[in-house]
Amino acid sequence: MITLSALFGCVAAVYNYYATDNGISGTPGALLVIGSTLALLVSGFILGRDMGGRLLRVVIALLALLAILCTALAAWLLESNVLMVLMAVCLLGWLIRLFQRQPAYA
Repeated sequence: MITLSALFGCVAAVYNYYATDNGISGTPGALLVIGSTLALLVSGFILGRDMGGRLLRVVIALLALLAILCTALAAWLLESNVLMVLMAVCLLGWLIRLFQRQPAYA
């Protein structure tokens, strides 16, 4: 869920960056959102695959939360409603991942 919403968020951010019908085309803020959604895409992939050790997953989960919140703030400032909704879906996926039952390791 995190990965898919980050992917669609990246598509929306690229559209906002190149579309001339909005006031944010070509701005550094729109470019920053593209980078943050790409980072969120990678972190969602890592969290979904349970890669690395427990400490790495905790750090990546916290950084993903920070990226979700900051990207949602940037989307609000850039007045990109689609991106705000996608970050809300991404946050929902992060919360589901947080409360998901983890397997016990011996």
